[in-house]
Amino acid sequence: MLKRWTLTLLTASLLPLVAVTAAAASEDCDPYLDLSNPACAAFDTDGDGWLEPRVRFTWPTETSTTPGATLVATATGDDLFRPVTVTFTRPVTRDDPWGDSIAFASVTLAPGALSAQVAMPVGEPGTDHFSAEALDLSGRFLGDGSYRVTVGRFASALDADLPAPRTVTAGAASQRVTGTISGGERVVVVQVRARDGEWVDVATGRSSASGAFSVPVPTYWVGSHTFRVHAPATTLLTEASSGPGSLKVRRGYRPTGSTQHALLGGSSRWNACTPIRYAVNPARMRKGGKADLRHALREVSAATGLRFASAGTTSHLPRPGGYPDYPDGIDIIVAWASAKQVPMLAGSTVGIGGSAMSNGQRMLGAVLLDTESFRRPPAELRRMWREVMLHEVGHVVGLSHVGDRRLVMYPSVGGGTNRFRDRFNRGDLTGLVKLGAGAGGCTGETEYVRGAARTSLLRPDAPVRWVWDR
Repeated sequence: MLKRWTLTLLTASLLPLVAVTAAAASEDCDPYLDLSNPACAAFDTDGDGWLEPRVRFTWPTETSTTPGATLVATATGDDLFRPVTVTFTRPVTRDDPWGDSIAFASVTLAPGALSAQVAMPVGEPGTDHFSAEALDLSGRFLGDGSYRVTVGRFASALDADLPAPRTVTAGAASQRVTGTISGGERVVVVQVRARDGEWVDVATGRSSASGAFSVPVPTYWVGSHTFRVHAPATTLLTEASSGPGSLKVRRGYRPTGSTQHALLGGSSRWNACTPIRYAVNPARMRKGGKADLRHALREVSAATGLRFASAGTTSHLPRPGGYPDYPDGIDIIVAWASAKQVPMLAGSTVGIGGSAMSNGQRMLGAVLLDTESFRRPPAELRRMWREVMLHEVGHVVGLSHVGDRRLVMYPSVGGGTNRFRDRFNRGDLTGLVKLGAGAGGCTGETEYVRGAARTSLLRPDAPVRWVWDR
């Protein structure tokens, strides 16, 4: 990043390099025509009997420094018999030292043996390049030089008081991690280590201006976890982490059924490093629809560690097989529709769910529920639709159908017995673990991480494939 700086220049007249009185420039002295001209003797600073005008540069000895530091370069003139202009430059584009340059300082060396210093303020973390060139009044080249310095971040210091190891039931009150971090106000996160060793964010907070923080250790994700407090790097400060703590979260119920499971669209996963943003299309939504969705997302989070964040409402209606032209800021849409609007809802189908994948990452998802399947006794509706929502959200995350009637992912609501299920069972949970944050944390390439505009997520060379199931 190019910055403009206020420079402090120390003029040559204040810094005599040797004990010699600077002579006035003389038009009678031209050593290029007559080296023995007596008029040139006053400018012979090294006493060798002739003039050899040149400018030497002394650069800082540091090869690395920190942001905001000011380094000093010195230009020293030898045998100068006329004024010399020294120009200091830096690249217009910081990352392109061979491209165009811009002057940031200029100093004139008077005749004699004098020097001048130029302040060189460095930028943000990265590499700064500086160059200098000396020309006399006639444009004759008298010397040049260059300097490169690596600018690093300031070291961060983090001190955290971690809760003692414990076992809790999912959804129990969270304990908090307190401590301090250098750098004042900045982001502080609690992370859980995935099976591949990667750390996954599970809670985010901020430190105060004094650096104090208090961040909850969440209890929504079932499993035996190793966690830590982490302060990501900022523009000027390095990242910092605490030592590890431990927490075991158990389920509040005993899953039943077999471990049978199947994955829809292979092992592609959602990115666990950022919250998945969902929106609801409220048109035709039945009473209790949002509550059913929140319940389903809580169950998925408990099994996978994936986090969900509401993006509000939308008028967009996903179309199976269509191009994923979702509004920016939305990853999953839940909507209600008729079979006329969405032919896949025809017949006995009460809902469909699916996700769009690209380069092994699930990027978009949709749940579509049938508005014409409400004709059931009122006592059954609440339990039926809660299971349907759970089943279809399971498809969005990546689960496919199984043959065990005891599992949520059995393709018939109620398992054919009107015993509606509102919790994932053993096989469902086995599959979800393979699709969750514990399987490896972040997925996809850097440019795919959610938070950017939707158009930046869909590259022309990365085909998007939808997978749906009823």
